[in-house]
Amino acid sequence: MVSRYCDPIGCGGTSCPRTPPFAELRTAGNSISLWRTQKNNHNESETVTTPPDETAFSERLYCRIGDLLLDERTGTLSRGGETIELPRLSFTLLAALARAAPALLSVQQLVADVWHSHYVSDETVQQRIKLLRQALDDNPRTPRYIATVRGMGYRLVAEVCHEPPPVLTRRRRWQLSAATAALLAAALVLPWLLSGGERHDHRSGQDEREWTAHSEHHQARDFYFNGKDYANRGTDPDNEAAIRQFQHALDLDPEYALALAGLSHAYAARAVNFNRGSQWLPQAQALAERAVELRPDLARSHLSLAIAHHVQGHSHRALSSYRQVLALEPEHHRALNNAAVIARDLGQLDEALRLGLLAVQASPRQAGGYQRVAEVFSQAGLLELSEVWFRQALIKAPQNQQLQYQLCALHISRGALEEANASCSEMMSWAPEDAWGYEWVGELKLLSGKREEAIALYRTAQQLGSNYSRFRYASLVAEDFLPAEDAQPVDLQQELEQALAVMEAHQQRNPQDHGALLNLLEYHSALGQQEQAYRWLRTLLAAGYTDVGYLRHNSCLAGLQHEPEFQNLLAEFAAARQRMQEMIPSEWRIQPTAISQLENF
Repeated sequence: MVSRYCDPIGCGGTSCPRTPPFAELRTAGNSISLWRTQKNNHNESETVTTPPDETAFSERLYCRIGDLLLDERTGTLSRGGETIELPRLSFTLLAALARAAPALLSVQQLVADVWHSHYVSDETVQQRIKLLRQALDDNPRTPRYIATVRGMGYRLVAEVCHEPPPVLTRRRRWQLSAATAALLAAALVLPWLLSGGERHDHRSGQDEREWTAHSEHHQARDFYFNGKDYANRGTDPDNEAAIRQFQHALDLDPEYALALAGLSHAYAARAVNFNRGSQWLPQAQALAERAVELRPDLARSHLSLAIAHHVQGHSHRALSSYRQVLALEPEHHRALNNAAVIARDLGQLDEALRLGLLAVQASPRQAGGYQRVAEVFSQAGLLELSEVWFRQALIKAPQNQQLQYQLCALHISRGALEEANASCSEMMSWAPEDAWGYEWVGELKLLSGKREEAIALYRTAQQLGSNYSRFRYASLVAEDFLPAEDAQPVDLQQELEQALAVMEAHQQRNPQDHGALLNLLEYHSALGQQEQAYRWLRTLLAAGYTDVGYLRHNSCLAGLQHEPEFQNLLAEFAAARQRMQEMIPSEWRIQPTAISQLENF
């Protein structure tokens, strides 16, 4: 099973077993993924759009809905000072109703405002309203907040009061002279990583270097720390606020290396995490290069450059920059994890495993290192060891969706469909709005011969915004010649053509991406286009893909399974996996409990 996900920007350190195809168009559950990153090789002269002004952020909704307080700037909803946790779609739905109040919104208007006019059914909107009501403890028969106007739409019955939002301020971090800060550096650790506040388990000489790297301009320093606070929140409006704060810091001190690195990271997050377009990435790289030029002794300068390269798909340059980070700070958890992912993707399994084991030693309480080790063992075909390490990662992060899906993928590769179904069904119960669970269980239903159930699951995933299911649903319906009403309102042929165009465009931007290649293989094979399927199968082999088990247990490839050419190619995949397995020293094939005994690697 393909495992291409890496999170160079976010704080989760998770990985996705099957990066969702068509993720560039996906509107639900936007997990951050290198697969869906716009990894273009940009021309040096490419125009960069102007950063956002103050207006966009100031127009974010801030209002009271009865006894609720909704703040769109921070993405929070509260009642009596207690936060009410809402999924992103539910929050956006409530904000749309609040903007329209007291008027009602039709289903079509909600689809336009919340789902951005992607096709969803009336049932999907009804289900989202139901989930929102449950979160608000609102009875549809005697509503306090949301009323249904039968045949017309929905409106808020609670009074909506729009208020001027309070100024978001941050307490000043340190009002110390540079000399005093240097004296305190040995006792105080400020591990403000660009990965969203992830902390180290150690102290390092970087602390003192970062203190001396702070601006002598106190207000610039305050803007920088405010920017860090906003960036660590990880929401779209906070990203906008972080960008403005870092820009203010640089207006006061243009050579403030930490602010340059912070702004670089925020631009990268803007492009990748918040889907604002790849035009932000060259600017992120230029800022990071300037930070490295000014302060090459700072790990954070090199980290920002590594991330800028990483999200653009410049693997070798990114790996070089991560190594610069590790030369300055050998136990840097994010650099170890991201470097391990790149080394694995480049086929350097011994190096990837070494970095993953180092990540576990550096941060034994974090799931990321265990996950990297598990992924290497999986790629080498050491599936039993891989499962042990994935389960250890799940102990550290028990409700991590991507880890659970990776375990599901591992079970599929082994042909253990019942175990795979248990993993994915559990995740569906945890995250009912995430299309991935429906897709994975749909695949398992197909492998078990339950096509009607699979079609229904792919339909649900499509309605949740998954464009991978857009292809799978259309191909299955077209193949089975279901009645016309079941295929409406989409034109199946148009859906398939559009899906193929998206996949081909992504593969052209990312020619070695396993997820992109696998999607094209599945597409052509599912439609019976064997010549094209074999072409992508050979390309996948040349790109270093080794998961023979997944190729053998893939519903899209069912029509190829008994073909001699397919069996010959599977033998080549198996030989490639064996060569990768031979890269891994036998003394490194260990259980997690033996990590403390490993030395000199």
